[in-house]
Amino acid sequence: MLKRTLIILFIISMVFNIAFVSTFIYHRIMMRPRFPEQPAWQPQSPPPPEIIERIEEGKKNILPLREEFLESKKTFIEILKSEDFNPEEALEILEKTMENQVKMEKELGIRLIELRTQMNSQQAKRFFTRRQFQQPEKQQPRFPKLREFIKRRRKGK
Repeated sequence: MLKRTLIILFIISMVFNIAFVSTFIYHRIMMRPRFPEQPAWQPQSPPPPEIIERIEEGKKNILPLREEFLESKKTFIEILKSEDFNPEEALEILEKTMENQVKMEKELGIRLIELRTQMNSQQAKRFFTRRQFQQPEKQQPRFPKLREFIKRRRKGK
């Protein structure tokens, strides 16, 4: 090859290498994560065995009520889908569905009250601050700082 061709290939190769290295350095040094690492999730200690037994006993009592509610809900949806729709029949089934749901929720609430009476304050705080007991508007987002960053970026556009 000609000396000139080799020099051109060498220059092109150097440009690509410099671009690769500078991109790597930019992403590793300049684009550091802006937020500290989230602490590792640590499982909570399980409830005492007597509380677990009470929960299982409560599940056995609530499960038939739940199945009854889901069945009446399914029937209500089937009535709404049917071609020969009858509003009076749909209202009756809706009332039955709501009664089943109220029975199920009341039994669940009673079980939770009984469960709470057997816990001390620390156990209750740990048990009832779990995610499934919090209301949706009070649930903590998994990555709050990242979400705030994204919101601010979207507003800036």
